[in-house]
Amino acid sequence: MRKLIIAALVILLLSGCSAQDSSAITISQEPVVSKSAVLSEVADGIDTSKIQGKIRNIFCAAQNQVLILADKLYIYDLVTNSILYNTDMVNFSESEFYTIDKGIAAIGTINGDNSNGLSVNSQKDNILIVLYDNSLEKTAEINSSMFVAENEFIASSQQVAVSDDGKNIAFATNLGLYIYNIHTKTKTTLIDLSDDNDEKRCGLAWIDKVAFVKSGSTLAFMAQSFDVPVINGKDAYNTYGTINIDGSNLSLSERKDYTVKQFLAYNDFILMADGFKAPSGKLLKLDLSTMKLDTFSTKTQKESGSIFGSEKGQYFATSVVNKDNVTVRVYSMNTGLMLMEKVIVKEAFYMEREPEIRIIDDLKTCIVILGNRQRDVSTLCLFYPLNE
Repeated sequence: MRKLIIAALVILLLSGCSAQDSSAITISQEPVVSKSAVLSEVADGIDTSKIQGKIRNIFCAAQNQVLILADKLYIYDLVTNSILYNTDMVNFSESEFYTIDKGIAAIGTINGDNSNGLSVNSQKDNILIVLYDNSLEKTAEINSSMFVAENEFIASSQQVAVSDDGKNIAFATNLGLYIYNIHTKTKTTLIDLSDDNDEKRCGLAWIDKVAFVKSGSTLAFMAQSFDVPVINGKDAYNTYGTINIDGSNLSLSERKDYTVKQFLAYNDFILMADGFKAPSGKLLKLDLSTMKLDTFSTKTQKESGSIFGSEKGQYFATSVVNKDNVTVRVYSMNTGLMLMEKVIVKEAFYMEREPEIRIIDDLKTCIVILGNRQRDVSTLCLFYPLNE
């Protein structure tokens, strides 16, 4: 489940690194709103009377369902407007949930002294991976202390990913990028960041985010890198790349004119954005089969700093928060055409935080979530249909 310029693509062409075709860049037309876009608000998308406690987040699930995080964890059917399954919530301090082939993967941070019966270092936080089947029965629970060495750490849950078949965990630490096989309990090093041979790892210094792509055969990642050889006084810069899960075909890329700060990975492509501090109004889409890089333009420059991808990757959404309203726009992932634009006016306290946006592809429905990260504010879940 589950966030991008016109110039040449600069490739780091180093030993062991493949190069990308910098000529394969196309520019989309400026976005034009679809004439058939429907902006009516659906107030009864979720029957909150059936949910215990404040809704803390919503994630896409399978078959027109969503996963609701509240005092309990729920699978909610948007067609029948009913709860199908529920279970107890894991006490994550931060978490991400997404669908895999036969269920749901939850990846989150827990405090070092909350080890769920496992021996962990209480001086640092740990990552907990919980796998559920489609009825929220827990099928596996893996603490990062099982595969992270004492001298290394995982800084964020975004540095961890579960393969669609539920067999492998990819994770990045301060010392490298690895694959952990859940069934055999074996750990394989793909990239050794402690290796003195900078050229061997293409100058990689830190990996911010990882994801399985291409049917689980490849990892895509967002990273920080240095020049090879290292240039004294020059800081690390943002890069993105791929590597096969057997450690072969490491490919690393940099855009001199674009700083990749956000990264949404799907099976066949990656969508990248430049972050809220210096948004450009451009998004990058990398086709993983052809390595063709497309550039999409958002309607306003500011909105490219906050992006959300749809369940199946047919759409992406942006948001711009103002003093008394938030503007949400939804675009086609294939064409860059803007399909929906909605200015949502609510109480000012709802504008203190960015909304969360979820898009259900088959239902062509956009869900805007307000107030879920504010402790003393009721969560609003607003539903808007997309008519193409």
